[in-house]
Amino acid sequence: MYEAIWNGEYELGGLTERCGRHVLTFEPGAYPYGGISCLVAFIECFGHKVLGYDDGTGYVAYEPRPLWKPSRGRRADA
Repeated sequence: MYEAIWNGEYELGGLTERCGRHVLTFEPGAYPYGGISCLVAFIECFGHKVLGYDDGTGYVAYEPRPLWKPSRGRRADA
């Protein structure tokens, strides 16, 4: 995951506090820049929640989307 963050086409600005919430600032170097999924995963793995993001095109509320759902047991044809 660190390599994905390191190789992203953006510069991390740092953490700041705004209106009682903490904000991770970043500056995309190009558009499209590959997205922020690795940054979101990094933030969530420490128990924090991403509320939204602004990548220069305007603020968007963050909607988590599961990438994988475990099955509820073995399949009958397995």
